Amino acid sequence: MNSVTSLLETPFSTRDALQQREIQEAGRPMPILKMANLEIADENTLVHYFNSEIYNKNDWICGCTKKNALYCFPCLLYGGDDYWSTSGCTNLVHLSTSISKHELNPAHMHNMFNHSRNFNKTSTEAIQEKNKQIEKNLQILEAIIDTIKCCGTNSISIFEPPPDISDYDQESFQDIFMLTSPSDSSVMTYLQKDPFQNMESLKTDLLKAASEVIREQIIEEIRGTHFVSLILESGDTFHPKIIILRYLNGCEIVERIWKLINVENLNSFMETLITDLRRLIQEPTELISQSMDQLSLKLQDAQCSVYKSIQSHFLTAHLVYLYSHDIFDVIGSMIPMRRQYQTFFGMVWGIHKFFTDVTMPENVRTTYEKVHRGPIKFTENKIENVYLHKNTILGTMITISRNSHDYPDYVVSLAESYVISLQEDLHTDLLEAFYKMMPHFKKIISDYKNSESPTSHANISLINSILNGDIPKHQQQEFIGGNENSQEVQVKIENDMEIQIIDLDSVKEEIPETLATARISGITLETVPTTSKRKRGEELPGKKLGKYAKVIYTIIKELEEFLKYRTNVLASNLVDPKKFLQYSFQYPDQSVTTVTSELHYFSAFESMKLRNELEVLYNQPDFHSLTSSCEVLGIINENNLTSTFPETVKLLKIALTFPTITDDTKRCFDTKNKVRRFLNNSEVFTNIDCLVYFDCEKDFINSIDDFNKKVITKFVGLPNRAEDFKLITHE
Repeated sequence: MNSVTSLLETPFSTRDALQQREIQEAGRPMPILKMANLEIADENTLVHYFNSEIYNKNDWICGCTKKNALYCFPCLLYGGDDYWSTSGCTNLVHLSTSISKHELNPAHMHNMFNHSRNFNKTSTEAIQEKNKQIEKNLQILEAIIDTIKCCGTNSISIFEPPPDISDYDQESFQDIFMLTSPSDSSVMTYLQKDPFQNMESLKTDLLKAASEVIREQIIEEIRGTHFVSLILESGDTFHPKIIILRYLNGCEIVERIWKLINVENLNSFMETLITDLRRLIQEPTELISQSMDQLSLKLQDAQCSVYKSIQSHFLTAHLVYLYSHDIFDVIGSMIPMRRQYQTFFGMVWGIHKFFTDVTMPENVRTTYEKVHRGPIKFTENKIENVYLHKNTILGTMITISRNSHDYPDYVVSLAESYVISLQEDLHTDLLEAFYKMMPHFKKIISDYKNSESPTSHANISLINSILNGDIPKHQQQEFIGGNENSQEVQVKIENDMEIQIIDLDSVKEEIPETLATARISGITLETVPTTSKRKRGEELPGKKLGKYAKVIYTIIKELEEFLKYRTNVLASNLVDPKKFLQYSFQYPDQSVTTVTSELHYFSAFESMKLRNELEVLYNQPDFHSLTSSCEVLGIINENNLTSTFPETVKLLKIALTFPTITDDTKRCFDTKNKVRRFLNNSEVFTNIDCLVYFDCEKDFINSIDDFNKKVITKFVGLPNRAEDFKLITHE
């Protein structure tokens, strides 16, 4: 359109305003011309060739390949000297002279002035019109962000449901958008055009931008704190790994979701985690603790290299709390890595889940109740369930195996494998041994949780005597401590949580190796005895259990090592205002000594000053009515007493930052549980690492100033988004 030939055929003045603007915006054509002129001077022949540098030296010259000539672009548009506007300059020998003469032409000067003024005017109008469209785009974009927040708050899917979900009857994203969008009847028309036509891609980019805004806000909060704790949920085949950061924001303890990482390779996960921690933590001493899922971590990382690797980069992250779900899971993760023990614990866990998993067919429960002649009454004690109901469980499994046509293949496969496992002598002995020792394990945990000093004095000789029945049951209480109800002590660190050791879906097509071997040998279920038979002359079962004393002793020692988080329980107790009145009468001298000696490596305490400060606080009636350690810290800050009680403030910050089991419900991994519930309720895992913020961090998002504007700024910076959403400014 802006070529010389086109302008000569259809003059600029005859075109409409839109075409004129497009020609001016396109600018002058500057092609490479094939021009050459001979010059004979003083019997010497010179050849003058075209040089494209002529365009840079003269901002009004343009070219035409068809006529192989140079033109004046303003004169071509508005009319002027015929040589430069109609016929064109073809003489390169006297080109310099022709240029100088033309620049002195008043008509040329007038055309240059008009071209510059009209171009700027047209450019300004074009920018204004473009910005008007962009402002409309931004208005709709902000409505989309509000819709995303609304959907997250009300657990409504932001993305279109998968095709296989036919009964999807919830409100759609579009329904919510129409409620939150501007009251403009043209909105739906806009959504059918670019840049909103590919709405799913746009929402994905918005979620990424929002996630970055949220993470930057977390970093800003961490910059103002002294200590940070890492909570890591290891994830499994179906769920990503969850990274949560815990720290004090002012006097309020917060747990922020940092990221969900969906990678199976542990090394890749660790690289991402360490990189993120370095971005977050300015000083290595800020990271003081790590909390991880003991059982899932052990299954994925037998050498526990995750927390060791973190310690190698952050030397003060020594408070490692490997939480788990109940006493059985804790013990199961600590047994020696021998196949026979791993198989035993896998069997017990699998049998417990076989009868308690709600996804199992209903006729499994019905079969058990017919064999048992009563309802299933399983407790949380998996060992006890299998030991006390072994005959009923075995009968149920045999019934399922013999009537395989009534059950799914994977249920029959599991039942057949458990029939064989339950009758193995090794499993029978281990089941009895761990049943006898379970009260002792519970007592150890109870002591570490509730006492200042553990009362466990386990040794191999004592364990051997208990296993062999040499000590009457009523006398065992004197050794393991506790009372008659010690077996009823329930140590359960988390509620409403499950970890899947045996994935029922993954074993639907599998036949256990032991069962396959049995079938090859010609043994059928009918020929497998229902009780274990021993050879004549063998020792009685009780007398054979002593050989497991060393294994159990090893587990107890690992259990005591595992419970080192007790130090921080003591630290929490020291600054728990509900105990201040008690401590005012009986000063917790032993606890203070333990805390100051075991927490010194990341924040050295002045022991004597801390003792004096705590004694003063314990005797202040104003603190006796408080209910949480956060309130104690708040009062100290409000009354400008941080310089008066510096050691206590330090202890408060450490104790509050470290997640542990205390009376404060906000300290029991509430955020992690919310994320788990969100993942379990999610239909799809697309952009799950971004969606989790809008479901689980609603209050945090609402507290961020100008959240929508910050998200839009990040969004505009993404590839191919600036053209439609970034306002144009005059340079």
